[in-house]
Amino acid sequence: MEWIVNYRDIRVKEKLGSDRYSAVNKAEWNNKTIVVKRFKYDDFDYLDFADCLRVSNHENILKVYGYTVRIDDHFYLLMEYADCGSLHEQIHGTGVEKYTRDTALNWMYQCAKGIAFLHQLIQLPIIV
Repeated sequence: MEWIVNYRDIRVKEKLGSDRYSAVNKAEWNNKTIVVKRFKYDDFDYLDFADCLRVSNHENILKVYGYTVRIDDHFYLLMEYADCGSLHEQIHGTGVEKYTRDTALNWMYQCAKGIAFLHQLIQLPIIV
């Protein structure tokens, strides 16, 4: 699969969220529903970041399909879409069912497994 994606091949849909560093939209690409995460292209080395995520094939980490850089000075990362929503939504969202202590422990375990894998992959602290 091609790692560098032509932005014109992506059909960006509704906004799912944003934070200080990025915005996330649902999108369609290559006949699949994905997430497009848009970053302001600044001094951070997004290509190294994307390359690291590209090789991170782990059950507890969303897959990265590719990236594109547009002339609007943004870096776009194409990622797997989690149709169950984010963990934040599962914990704090409106209209979600209460979860059990065992479910919360399972979520924590899955997060820890994913973070441990990333730490082994690059040998640098990911959470600072």
